[in-house]
Amino acid sequence: YIHDVTVREVHQLTLKWPSLEVSRKREIEDKLIQIFNQMHIPLNYWSISLFLWICAKTDNANVHNNFDLIKLYVDELLDVRNYLNTSNFAVTFDDLKSYIGALAVEIMQNDYALSDAELTTFTETYIASHAKFTDNPIDIINYLFEKGILSRDVAGGKISIRLKGVFEYFI
Repeated sequence: YIHDVTVREVHQLTLKWPSLEVSRKREIEDKLIQIFNQMHIPLNYWSISLFLWICAKTDNANVHNNFDLIKLYVDELLDVRNYLNTSNFAVTFDDLKSYIGALAVEIMQNDYALSDAELTTFTETYIASHAKFTDNPIDIINYLFEKGILSRDVAGGKISIRLKGVFEYFI
């Protein structure tokens, strides 16, 4: 069960995170809360843990600003290492992110949601107009569902990008 947590619970989790340097914990906590508020990312244990994990394994040289940290967050959501090492897709990771950006614009232009048919048609049209894409549209769509980038509204069956912050990143 994923539920929102308070700033105090974020503080407690940050303090308990074993692989963060003690001297950086407060700075990381402040940056995390700032980014989550800016990008409308929900404060829950899953998303906070992902950010703390990224911060713990990334040295300061790689994170110069909030955008760098959000880029790392999106890369982890999309499972960049696994994609690059074991992916059966012919498309590069950067080209996949370009597709998601175009998809975000399409979703925005269609009242922030697409039907299955609209998503499939958009993906087929996008692939046809980009020679680098030789993958099956359904495989790409399924990958985005598996990674939690896309979600389906249970009531209406419409599809959108699950997290507002991720949506805004791709716009």
